[in-house]
Amino acid sequence: MLFALITFHVHAEPTIDLSPEEEAWLAANPVIKVGNDLAWPPFDFYENGMARGYSMDLLRELADMLGIELAFIQDESWDALTTKFENKELDVLTAYEITPEHKKHALFSQPYLNTLRSIIIREGTEFLNNYRDLYGKKVAVVRGYDYEEIISRDHPQVELVLVDTPIEALKKVSFGEADAFLENSAVAAYLINIHGFPNLEFAGNPDFPGMEVGEPIRIAVRNDWPELNAMFRKALRALPEQSRIHLRQKWLQVSDRSKNIKLALTEQERAWLQSKETIKVAVDASWAPIEYEDQFGRFQGISSDYWKLLEEQLGVQFEYETFIPWSEGLEAFKRKEIDIMSSFARTSSRENFTIFTDPFISMPISIFTRSDNPYVGKLENLKGRKVSVLSGSAAEEYLSESYPDLFLIGVESVSQGLEVLADKKSDALVGNLGIINYYINKHNISDIRMSGNTDFNYDLTLGIRHDWPELALIMQKAMNSISEEQRDEVFNRWMSVKFEHQVNYNTIIWIALIALAIICFVVCWNRVLERQIRERTSELQHQAHNDSLTNLPNRLRCLEYLDELRAQAQEENSRFAVMFIDLDDFKSINDSMGHEAGDALLIDAAIRLKSVLHSDDFVGRLGGDEFVVFVKEKGREGNFSRVADKILLEFKNSFNIENRRLKVSASIGISIYPDNGQTSSVLLSNADAAMYHSKDMGRSIYSFFTADMNQEVETRLQYTEQLHRALQLGEIECYYQPKLSLPDLDITGFEVLVRWNNPELGQVSPRDFIPIAESTGLILPIGQFVYEQALTKLSELQAMFKRDFTMAINLSPLQFRDSELVEWIRTGAQTCKIDFKNIELEITEGVLLNEYDYVVTALNELTALGLKISLDDFGTGYSSMSYLRKYPFGSLKIDQEFIRDMTEDNDDRTLVKTTIDLAHELGMEVVAEGVELEEQSTMLAAMRCDTVQGYLFSRPVPFDQLVAYLKEHKTLGSD
Repeated sequence: MLFALITFHVHAEPTIDLSPEEEAWLAANPVIKVGNDLAWPPFDFYENGMARGYSMDLLRELADMLGIELAFIQDESWDALTTKFENKELDVLTAYEITPEHKKHALFSQPYLNTLRSIIIREGTEFLNNYRDLYGKKVAVVRGYDYEEIISRDHPQVELVLVDTPIEALKKVSFGEADAFLENSAVAAYLINIHGFPNLEFAGNPDFPGMEVGEPIRIAVRNDWPELNAMFRKALRALPEQSRIHLRQKWLQVSDRSKNIKLALTEQERAWLQSKETIKVAVDASWAPIEYEDQFGRFQGISSDYWKLLEEQLGVQFEYETFIPWSEGLEAFKRKEIDIMSSFARTSSRENFTIFTDPFISMPISIFTRSDNPYVGKLENLKGRKVSVLSGSAAEEYLSESYPDLFLIGVESVSQGLEVLADKKSDALVGNLGIINYYINKHNISDIRMSGNTDFNYDLTLGIRHDWPELALIMQKAMNSISEEQRDEVFNRWMSVKFEHQVNYNTIIWIALIALAIICFVVCWNRVLERQIRERTSELQHQAHNDSLTNLPNRLRCLEYLDELRAQAQEENSRFAVMFIDLDDFKSINDSMGHEAGDALLIDAAIRLKSVLHSDDFVGRLGGDEFVVFVKEKGREGNFSRVADKILLEFKNSFNIENRRLKVSASIGISIYPDNGQTSSVLLSNADAAMYHSKDMGRSIYSFFTADMNQEVETRLQYTEQLHRALQLGEIECYYQPKLSLPDLDITGFEVLVRWNNPELGQVSPRDFIPIAESTGLILPIGQFVYEQALTKLSELQAMFKRDFTMAINLSPLQFRDSELVEWIRTGAQTCKIDFKNIELEITEGVLLNEYDYVVTALNELTALGLKISLDDFGTGYSSMSYLRKYPFGSLKIDQEFIRDMTEDNDDRTLVKTTIDLAHELGMEVVAEGVELEEQSTMLAAMRCDTVQGYLFSRPVPFDQLVAYLKEHKTLGSD
């Protein structure tokens, strides 16, 4: 049974020469089924309804070259995929390792990527170097990987802990349920970074005998298809290097410069270069060892060696002009008399006239003082003092903007800066550490020393004039073609330069005379150093245990504190609560407004949490939008509820982010020690389960853990697993509920409602599976399926009954983040030949809550097509009245909560009447849902409500039952 299937269509003609036999084979096998692992990022994973990752993109590119069609198929685990592959239900896997058992089932391509294997352990545990160190340990491995086969067969001394996914294994190691995890280094690093496991580290290499060194990744093809294997091998050999580089940069986030990369310029780029008679480069004449002019007038230094490599790669010669002072070169560059600045640091002002390449060297900016002055340490300690700095440099701009209290003295060269400092005309020199040290060594300067660091680096790039973007791209490509070995060779050649000096015998005499004074100075200096070391050690400890964004304790410190708290509670026979806090809808803000807005929200949330807690309480950030609070029991259990109430109350206030007021609530789950767990991992897990219960109950509430919640979590996981393949297996169905006009009760249209009927789970309520579909991204393909199905059936009904029926279709807030939303709505209507005026899209206030620009744009574009937008569940949200004024609604639906009691509750009756009158004044129609009594229908007709729907007339029914109902309806036979 397939988990899911996504077809990837390739329309291009093959770019690889295929033999007649290969072409015939492809004609006989038009679709290749590829196994897509759900959870092996960054190589192979499933996200937002798509097969993603390095390996999946590689296969798409190979398929394009071969002119074949791929179908990506998912299942609940890698082990299940390998079973299908071995049974020939799948044709290709992208990470099926070579083992004796696997060779029985597969043919293998050459490696398309060489990666490393690693042992992942908890920080502070015994370091594991190789496979022998794993004997006697609990070692997590993913089912179906080659580790399982080789270790279980040849190394029974290892206690295997089998898991279905790498993230499950990382959790077991993090929570102490396993000693180590064996995995591809890139996969582990990706998951640790994404999910935040600060207490995990990489140890040695699991070099089990019989297992390949490293982890070369190959394409595996079923063993009865040698033709396909040969074609993949051919395509891999022909794959351009630039394509491989692009894949590495996109998915592995590291640039591969371990090999010489052949420079590949387009014909247009080469023509552009040839069209320029000269390209002028500005060089600083006195900035050794980066760049300088030697005594014979030659261009020398690190930059010079890079330019030689660039000339060799590009096949052109550049014209170099040296400048003293360097600021004159900068002015010439601004006037476009110079085309490239040779070693140029990015600053905000320079971005107005410069295109920057990626940095090719980075050096710190440091503080230098005379040796007879106290150690400075940091720039703040130079407030009001004279500081010399190179005129026109990035360091000067940085100091003037960030430290306005410094009295800056511009110098024309580093040598002049050292002279000014030595002559006591300035108190300090701030500049490039490597360059200043170079001149100090070269000139044997003994009375100037480094006296502190700054938080600014010289990240040196090539600066290209902003009106030559073609040159910027060419130079970036050329820089990328310089290998790592070449870069290291250049750097080491210049940064390891030594200078010979004649012996000065007067110096020896002076050294003897002042030896005693130096000893005294060293004693005092050591005291200063000890204090600075203590401060730096404290700073490093803070960084290791605190989140860099919110400054709250990080995951590692949270786990440490929880262990300490458990030990204390056990000793004192006391209790405490673990509160797991998750921000509701945080992802939508991060996605729509950007990570800076998301970071600002997290910082504000952290401040609010700290503000409501007692000094004895603990708050930390686990990662993402997840926080944890530990509360000691004070008196009775009621103080746990009071703390939770205070947190929820604080989050009811709007967040002011980027001048917008955002409503972001929090859901809280609470577990209590020792009632709900004796270990840290169990307490956190149970608090997490209680938090999910809070979300399921409507969010912005707190829940205490109960044993039933574990069953809820299991049920949720089961629903999630089954829902992934429900659409493909035809389990998702559309039901239809008629809408009738008042007062004549004529059927004018329908609302389509989604249902899920699973063989194992039975009929699953939309209240249970829609939130899961939204959290997993499955709402996108499900929503598109419902829309297309509803319009197809609407077309049939219009033709069958010769009536201009309408169809109301619900849209989820998540669907508005789909950039193709408007396009597939337009295409679906055109395909089914449905007039846009007959389509009504229903949205809830949740779509509008934070007024995202992309939502407003989509609503306006949909309205422009002629569709009607309806506000669903009116009256149950935050500020419905303002929405009626701001957005282009054609109708609103009164929620059944008000309809249910309107015959008996005068307040509800008044609210319904007022809402109908208000909507009519604003030119909108009104739909009342949940009508179950004749009395309700009569009352709504008297109030001039336009349309009703509910069980009084018909439940939502499948299409065939709807047709039967319509044929019996008396008003339809008259047309």
